[in-house]
Amino acid sequence: MGVLVIAEAPGWGKRLGLLLGLLLAAGVVALAASWAADRLGQPTDVWTAEQLARAMEQSEVERLVVRGNQVTVETKAGVRALVRKEGEASILKILRDMGVPEERLRDTEIVVAALPPPFDLVASLASLLCGTPIVILLLGIGGVITFRRGRRQHEG
Repeated sequence: MGVLVIAEAPGWGKRLGLLLGLLLAAGVVALAASWAADRLGQPTDVWTAEQLARAMEQSEVERLVVRGNQVTVETKAGVRALVRKEGEASILKILRDMGVPEERLRDTEIVVAALPPPFDLVASLASLLCGTPIVILLLGIGGVITFRRGRRQHEG
């Protein structure tokens, strides 16, 4: 019966519709961003430097893309992983210090990306939107607050 009162209150049909529309839009945006991040080939795994060195020694790595302290690993099997290097040492020095043979380093394509490609903005937004349940919760709280204010104004 409470829902009927809300729906019958003047102007609440529009407000409730707007709130539900916003919640639906947030869900659609989150799904689209998640899909875009997957399609743009963002790394799905996080590796340690030791895991990278092991994969390099076994000739499993096809390409390394270095962006600052982050290294994206692309394996011959199609796996994409992220390695965060620490300190100022280059990834080559780190791998050499871990015993990766020079021939393995030469066989691996290594790209140093000075500027992130344009799709990184989309991927960053997608990672922010992974917190969509929080967004939906905040929208719901905002809707309740708006509902109570409107009800007080209508009653007063």
